Amino acid sequence: MWIMRKSDERVLEDLLEKHILDGLQMFDRNLSMYEDERFYGRQLIIPGIGRIDLLTIDNDTNDLVVIEVKQGKSDDLVVGQILRYMGWLKEKLVKDDQKIYGIICVNETTKKLKSAVSVVPTIEIYEYGISLTKID
Repeated sequence: MWIMRKSDERVLEDLLEKHILDGLQMFDRNLSMYEDERFYGRQLIIPGIGRIDLLTIDNDTNDLVVIEVKQGKSDDLVVGQILRYMGWLKEKLVKDDQKIYGIICVNETTKKLKSAVSVVPTIEIYEYGISLTKID
């Protein structure tokens, strides 16, 4: 089993950002990186709240989508983390017609994480992995 290191987390963020910038559909959405005169949506620091891995906009709905990448297994603590980000965005950045969604990317989902997210309809979990196939 491959256990992701903190530096690997950055590599996955790099890959996600590149795919988004290249216009590839991610998480069943047509996303672009959030950008305005004050913020860019990669490693967005919110003083006293935390650091958003990726903040994106759904190009089809204009909704904000927070993407949080976690190494290895992630517990339900990430739900509180992403909800803090979503709450700050609601207070500071969201326009009247926008909604906020959260995506948690983990290598392996735990029962605790699934249970916590099951009552938060605006947050989804995606698992990532690596696959190697020998070609003869």
